[in-house]
Amino acid sequence: MNIPVPNLIEQIGHNGEAIVFPNCRFPYCTRGFHKQEIIDVAIKNGWMVSTIEAKPELWPFEGSDPAFSLPSSVQWHMDHFDGIIAGASETRSHAVAWVDGEIIDNGRVIDDLDFNIIEFFGFQNQS
Repeated sequence: MNIPVPNLIEQIGHNGEAIVFPNCRFPYCTRGFHKQEIIDVAIKNGWMVSTIEAKPELWPFEGSDPAFSLPSSVQWHMDHFDGIIAGASETRSHAVAWVDGEIIDNGRVIDDLDFNIIEFFGFQNQS
């Protein structure tokens, strides 16, 4: 969104460092940020945010039928938009920025994800 991190934190209203889970080890004890906080700031700054599931499935309303899987379009969206990649490993949930085809985690460009993608939030400037 071309918002400097200090300004983004100011707009969110906190820096994510408050200890809210004191029984967990660092950094899992901290508040962190919820995806909705980032989405709200984006919308208030004139950006549209689309949520794209990595593995979309249809489930029946009743019964125990298996899910019907749909083709994923997450890669197409990642090829066309910057955004946030959210996912999980066996031990944690995590999210990273996706900017110009690079993964940015805590301000550093990294080579690979250490979690499975659950969803991608694509940002598109509406101004």
